[in-house]
Amino acid sequence: MIKNIDVDFSNISNNISSMNKPVKLSAKLIRSLEEISTLIVSSRSKSVVRLEINGSRFQLPSEFASILVSIAEKAKDGSEIQIIGTSENLTTQQAADYLGYSRPTLIKLLDEYKIPMSLVGKHRKIQFSDVIRLENKIKAERKKFLDDLALEDYELGRLEGFDPVKNARR
Repeated sequence: MIKNIDVDFSNISNNISSMNKPVKLSAKLIRSLEEISTLIVSSRSKSVVRLEINGSRFQLPSEFASILVSIAEKAKDGSEIQIIGTSENLTTQQAADYLGYSRPTLIKLLDEYKIPMSLVGKHRKIQFSDVIRLENKIKAERKKFLDDLALEDYELGRLEGFDPVKNARR
């Protein structure tokens, strides 16, 4: 069954390069994305997204369906949408906002983990892929710390039901 859904993209700038800034989607666009998302999720087969723009028809790869669902979920709660390429350079404030740290804390972490930065005038820039690498390093260290803490509690008899063998496999 093919269902036509008219989507209004008028509140998104025609200049695609502006998509590296957060964009607040209109209520009408959010409703359209939710409807598309519902159809994709309820579909039992691999979803195909067909798009028609000014009479030209396109069939998008099925992977695009999961992107639409993800955008719809984020937009539904009022979040702004932002597209960032892995090679895109972020300011320290953008990177701090993404990671949920203050800018001074981020700068300390960048120095501590020796994450490469470039200077543009007096401003530091960090590649988004390096921000992700930093995030993964911090998560791995946090997990190791918590696992070690749980193992220590287990060895001291303060943690019942903890299985160090099962925990090591995660």
